[in-house]
Amino acid sequence: MELSKNWIFRISLIGMTLFFIILYYGAYRTFNCGWPEDVGLLNQLIYNFVHHFSLDASIYHFKNSFGDDHFRPIVLVFAPIYLLFQNAFTLIVLSIIFASIAAFLLVKISERFFKDWRISLIFFVIFMLYPATINAYL
Repeated sequence: MELSKNWIFRISLIGMTLFFIILYYGAYRTFNCGWPEDVGLLNQLIYNFVHHFSLDASIYHFKNSFGDDHFRPIVLVFAPIYLLFQNAFTLIVLSIIFASIAAFLLVKISERFFKDWRISLIFFVIFMLYPATINAYL
């Protein structure tokens, strides 16, 4: 029984991660991202950090710093990966992967508390399909 439980979570995690990557790839390619200015600003901030070691942005005349619009220090972790794949979609994929890691950790925590894998699966599905989590990918 233990093996089947692990496979259900693995298939669910990989399947939902790939589903959201494909879904947001279509949205990105058709210029249908939820907040294109946020994606563009984040893309430029990381680009400037990687190439000029600067946290300034020049696409907004009233927001010219890393912390003016949204302070997200975690995006500096994205910089080495962004250096390899310099595209705004890379940031969306990394956001989805980080949300999937958070979902995996949520499953492990709920397994300790509830001792029932079905409850953990419910928490996992609710977390991955929660609108705020889905909007965080953009």
